[in-house]
Amino acid sequence: MNYTDRHYKYLEGLYLSGGQKTVILYGHKYTGKKSLIERFTKDKPSVSYTASKCEDRQQRRIMGKRFFAGGGTQSAASSHETRSAGPSAAGSAVPENEEYPEYREIFAKMAENARDGRLVISIFDFEHLIRPDSDFLKSLIDFAESGTVYAGLMILLVSGSVGFVENDLLKKSGMLSRSVTAFLKFSDCAFSELSDHFPGWSAEDRIGVYAILGGRPGLYGAFDVNVSLKENVEKVILDKYGALRNEAELRLARSLREPAVYSSILMSIASGDRKLNDIYRTTGFSRAKISVYIENLMAFEAAQKVFSEETKGMENAKKGIYAVSDPLLLFWYRYVFPHLSELLEMTAEEFYEEYIEEDLPSFCEQAFRDAVSQYIVDSSLIPGAPGRFGIWDGKKGKIDLLSENEDGSWTAGLCSYAKGVMDESQYRAFLATVRSARIQVSHTVLAAREGFSPELQKLGSREDVTLITLKDIS
Repeated sequence: MNYTDRHYKYLEGLYLSGGQKTVILYGHKYTGKKSLIERFTKDKPSVSYTASKCEDRQQRRIMGKRFFAGGGTQSAASSHETRSAGPSAAGSAVPENEEYPEYREIFAKMAENARDGRLVISIFDFEHLIRPDSDFLKSLIDFAESGTVYAGLMILLVSGSVGFVENDLLKKSGMLSRSVTAFLKFSDCAFSELSDHFPGWSAEDRIGVYAILGGRPGLYGAFDVNVSLKENVEKVILDKYGALRNEAELRLARSLREPAVYSSILMSIASGDRKLNDIYRTTGFSRAKISVYIENLMAFEAAQKVFSEETKGMENAKKGIYAVSDPLLLFWYRYVFPHLSELLEMTAEEFYEEYIEEDLPSFCEQAFRDAVSQYIVDSSLIPGAPGRFGIWDGKKGKIDLLSENEDGSWTAGLCSYAKGVMDESQYRAFLATVRSARIQVSHTVLAAREGFSPELQKLGSREDVTLITLKDIS
């Protein structure tokens, strides 16, 4: 059972138990929050609103037009049934200021959609409603505790900003903490789940889409499962009418000022400039400016600072390394953004074959590493396998999978996707990096797309070595 099904069953249990419940659902954009809520609220009395990024007065104006102008406040399932918000329902009173109603008046209007004393209210992007000059939260809590919806009121507060929920929410709104029943986080889906979304696709194409779109099922609908990954990239991302053609840049423009600066930094990192001095050299921005903008990109969850697992050999590890954390942004700023002129002059197919096709296996390395990590954690392939894997990025090499065991020894692994068959030279370089990290390895994982050289195949007979191929994890 994946996390979406678990969340669905959990929400169903809360709903059936009755009473007042407030649940915060959050996770990166396109992780399936909306589709889950649509599934959950089907055949239930419900009302929803998506908050706009605007000032409080304008927010209330938009809500007023939606809820007091007779526009679609009720769920389709309940539109033909008799509703009762309970003995203390506010009815359909006209607000004191019809153009800018108060939140308490808006919630009272929402309550008219209750059926048999039950109602689900879903508020998407609710972070836009948490403002110092707004009484949204107080009005929401007062409404929830009023008993207006007497048999069962469930309020779903939904956010696509992980940073806001985990770092800022309770700091800005301590009053909310006593009212929240649960926090449900939506993680990116695992590689193993892609067979459900892309049945019939080859394992290579599934790794490819996992590398480009990540574990964001909300984006998968843009791809056609009846054609190949290559054709989808050409039609959906590269074609000027493609559904995701400008998604990367629009995502920045919608949330960050000075998108030109952020695009320059992202292009630099995506091209391989992972240290502050390298980004300074290619962009010309001051180091102080770069640091501030990278912090903003990290808060936006578009970039991340890469940390190695703590070992005895940390003097040999790289420090201050950055990466583009959003797969679609990485793809766009690595392949497309630097060649927009060429994209306008070439067909999508010509562009793909010229700038993407040959390098795509290298681009898939991280996705393959993530898929292998998930496979090891979820399977019983390695006795006593760690619950998570980090990395160790050394000055002269990288350990793709690294986790410390309870006895102080380590499970370490090497992943190779671009080079289909892993050979002995890669293994020797890996052993040198292990020595550089100064760790004692009790179990070694070698993962390759197609297989292993005859010398490495012999290692598979050892109890302390596990060999994994793309076929295994698919």
